[in-house]
Amino acid sequence: MDKVLRILAFGGAILAGILCVIFAVMYRTPALYAWAVAAFFGGITGFLFAQKAQPAGSISGPTVGGKFIGLPDWVTYADFALVAIALILSFVLR
Repeated sequence: MDKVLRILAFGGAILAGILCVIFAVMYRTPALYAWAVAAFFGGITGFLFAQKAQPAGSISGPTVGGKFIGLPDWVTYADFALVAIALILSFVLR
């Protein structure tokens, strides 16, 4: 079941990147290319490194969420940086 979830997460991220590229071309919005890069990088690295990581989730406590435990720190920091850059470009290039 974990492999199916990993493949679905990978496919969802890649699909999001493809849709960003399509909408960037259709609506001539260059900021969407940054979101596409973030989606592609996050999907590919998440899939590659999640093979060794363990999924963990919680529905108790003040929040509900899930994460992969065991990802290298550089993957997490790179994903965060790409999302931050995409967010900044969204405001700058509108």
